[in-house]
Amino acid sequence: MSNDPFEIVKEDVEHALVQASEMMSDWERLRKQSSGNKADSELNYIKDDLYNIFNSVKQDLSDLQATIDVAKSNPKKFGLNPAKIAARQKFVNESNDKIEIIMEQQDEHMDSILGTVRNLRGMAGAMNTELDDQAVLLDEVDGMVDNTQNRLASARYKVNDFLRRSKGNPFFLLCLIYRSNNS
Repeated sequence: MSNDPFEIVKEDVEHALVQASEMMSDWERLRKQSSGNKADSELNYIKDDLYNIFNSVKQDLSDLQATIDVAKSNPKKFGLNPAKIAARQKFVNESNDKIEIIMEQQDEHMDSILGTVRNLRGMAGAMNTELDDQAVLLDEVDGMVDNTQNRLASARYKVNDFLRRSKGNPFFLLCLIYRSNNS
C-alpha cells in the first residue's frame, strides 16, 4: 500500500465506483421485478446509497483535482513527473465520466418509471370513469327492476283477485278468454 495520499483516495474512489456499479445492477434487477412495497423500499434504499456514494466520490475527485492542480505548478516538489500528473488527471477525468454515465442510466430508469407511473395513473383514471358509468347504468337497471317487480306484484294481485271472484262463475272465464283473443 502506498503512502501517497492521492493513491489512497484513488483506491477509495475505485472501490466506490465498483460498489456503485454493483448497486446499479441490483437496482435494475429490482426495478424489473414485480412492484411491491418491499421492492419500492429497496429501490429507495439503493437510490439513497447511490446518491451518498456519488456525493462522496465527487468530493474526493474534486479534492484529487485540486491536488493535481497544485502539483502541476511544481511537480518536482511533490516527486512527480509530467507522465504521473497526466495519469492522475486521466484517472480523475475517467472517474467523473463513469459517474456521469451511471447517473444518466439512473435518470433514464427514473424517466422510464415515471412514464410507467403516468400510464398507470391514466389507466386508473379511465377505470374510475368506467366504474362511475357502470354505477349509473346499474342504478338505472335497479330502478327498472324495481318498477317491473311492482308491476308484476300488481298484475299478480289482479289475477288473484280475478280468480277469487270468478270461482264458480263461468261467465268471468269466458270474458277472460274473449278479451285475450281480441287483444
